[in-house]
Amino acid sequence: MGVILALGFVLRIILSRLGYNYDLESYWIVGEIVVRGGNVYAETHRYNYGPIWFYILGLVYWITDILGRGFGFFGLLIAVLLSFVDIGIFYILYKKFGLITASIFFLNPVSIIITGYHRQFDNLAILIALYAIYLLDLGAYNFRKVLFIAFLIGLSITVKHVFFMLPVWLFFAHAIKDIKVKLMFLVIPLTVFLVSFVPFWQLGSEGIIQNVFLYKSFSNSPFWYIFAPEPLYDLLASKKVFIGILIICGFLLRKLNVFQLALIYTIFLVVFSPAIANQYLAIPLAAMAVYPNIFFFLYSYLTTVLLLKDKAALGVTPIGQYTELLPFDNLIIHTSIRAYDLIIVTGLGGLVMLLRQICKCRFHKLKSVVYYLLGTVKLWKKHANFLSLYLHTMKKKR
Repeated sequence: MGVILALGFVLRIILSRLGYNYDLESYWIVGEIVVRGGNVYAETHRYNYGPIWFYILGLVYWITDILGRGFGFFGLLIAVLLSFVDIGIFYILYKKFGLITASIFFLNPVSIIITGYHRQFDNLAILIALYAIYLLDLGAYNFRKVLFIAFLIGLSITVKHVFFMLPVWLFFAHAIKDIKVKLMFLVIPLTVFLVSFVPFWQLGSEGIIQNVFLYKSFSNSPFWYIFAPEPLYDLLASKKVFIGILIICGFLLRKLNVFQLALIYTIFLVVFSPAIANQYLAIPLAAMAVYPNIFFFLYSYLTTVLLLKDKAALGVTPIGQYTELLPFDNLIIHTSIRAYDLIIVTGLGGLVMLLRQICKCRFHKLKSVVYYLLGTVKLWKKHANFLSLYLHTMKKKR
């Protein structure tokens, strides 16, 4: 275990020294505002979350300033912090599923790149939520324990709203019998999230509304771009439909245990999301480590290729120039918002296999195969020129 942790930690730190992107610059700006006592929501549009993360950024900025160091050291401290967060997720997976599962997560190149280079903090929200669900899954809970678990879920959503619909899934869950407990999980997390903005509302209300509640990322919606009829794309690729899908799926999967629900939720979240960016692709990695299959392997591989090529990731570093040596690298269009389409198809394929495995689902074989192939063919047509270029290049090398 020590070798695995040391290797994963060192790789993350090495990547953090290769450069940085827009997000780290935003962290620096936010940290400076916090240290001088400003209102983040009133002074910058480059922060779209609850206040917990900006307090952490303020602390890191303050430490950097006290030590007389600069931006590079600030970025290093963020990478170290988030690497320890990954170690926390590793430990929960180790306790629950064993060393192999935990190692698959911790040594996944996607996890290493997103934590080490990108320095996105979705993993902190995931760690808090997984710890809460781990406690819930132990059973034998009383009022105080339920209150604490519900508070932790609220804390996770306040860090970053990855698990914003998990309270609904827990409300549906058959594993939770008491209606009072269900209501606590439904109400308390949302209350914690909303109350966290109260101290900043007077001066920062406009920023909170526009940059947090109404924030929109890339409107690329890979799932609906692949499978939806073109006239219906704008209608289906919306937040309302996305939330509706999550509610319906939470109800249909209500018989699973709470830990299964929390893990599978992260896959549904990414596959059906109306907006995908690089960091979102790391969200379901813990679930994919627990329930590995060939599609999830392809998901990790293609995402790694994307992160190595993308100019917002390692594409600007010396490592990026070697991606042409990787098989099928031309299937990933790193300069387009359509770069995520094939990755989401593999995530969907893995999700279907997973549901068949744990839910004993019986899909109509012909129907499922036809729908899957239609979507795949449509996608491959979009990538045909890149595939042709790849095959032509390989032929010339021979």
